[in-house]
Parts: sequence; structure tokens; C-alpha cells
Amino acid sequence: MKVLDMKKAIAELVEALIWCSGSSDFVPRGQAHEGWVKTAAPAISNGKAIIQALPDGQMIAVEE
Repeated sequence: MKVLDMKKAIAELVEALIWCSGSSDFVPRGQAHEGWVKTAAPAISNGKAIIQALPDGQMIAVEE
């Protein structure tokens, strides 16, 4: 088992999705833009909201 700081883990996921958004596939008229708008963009918004709502120091144990 590994213990993670939930805010940090979610922030890393959000950052990865934002980084991926730089791909030309996800821009308007890109081949994957529609999927980005339906899946990744809401996930980024939800992740940011969760980060704001979580108290500092919230930890979670996960299997490696």
C-alpha cells in the first residue's frame, strides 16, 4: 500500500490533462476535439473543484 495526498494526486491528474490539451488533435476542428470537450474538459473542471473542496492533509491509501 502507498499513501497519497489527495489534493496533490488530483492536481497531478488535472495538470496532465491540461498538458495534453496542447495537442493539435484537441483544438477546435482537431480530430479529437469533440471527445475532449465531452470527457477531458469536464474532468479538468471537476478536478479543480474537488481540489478546492478537499481539506489540506487529506490522505488516501491505494494499492501499488
